[in-house]
Amino acid sequence: MQRNPERGGILAAILILLAILACGVFLVVSTGYVFIRNVAVTKSKGETRVETPIGTLRVKESSRFDSKTFGVPLYPGAQRNEDLHKPARVELDFGESHRGLTVTAAEYVTPDSLSQVEDYYRSRLPEASIKHNRHQHLIFEFHEGGMKKLVVLREQHPGTRIALASIGEPAAN
Repeated sequence: MQRNPERGGILAAILILLAILACGVFLVVSTGYVFIRNVAVTKSKGETRVETPIGTLRVKESSRFDSKTFGVPLYPGAQRNEDLHKPARVELDFGESHRGLTVTAAEYVTPDSLSQVEDYYRSRLPEASIKHNRHQHLIFEFHEGGMKKLVVLREQHPGTRIALASIGEPAAN
């Protein structure tokens, strides 16, 4: 009986492929294990800090939002949305060789109509680009002091939701 040399080659290729796949799975699992074992989470006085091997994440809650330091006017009479958490500032720091990132955000509600709030922000932010997204949000976007600023408006019956956000390097915010 004659042996088929092609059959042995296919079997060897499958075994090599399985060995490479097993090594890859082992590498991913062991890296994940080392990463998880080296994550520390601490919480104190409105700040949560997550330290990982690749950097630090800090979340700072604030009881109030100062629109003057934020750089975006707050719609007159708007109230902080009590359904959500407090306004927060998120900082990502990846060490000396990487730049950090800060995100500050807050959400407010007003009984006024979307068109009234839109008119207010159109007059206060003439330099902003205005976009509509598929979720029926109206987005005012502009840059100021190295920061990307967003005002997102969404109709809420009755009234309007106003989300304010600032994204950029920590030193600039």
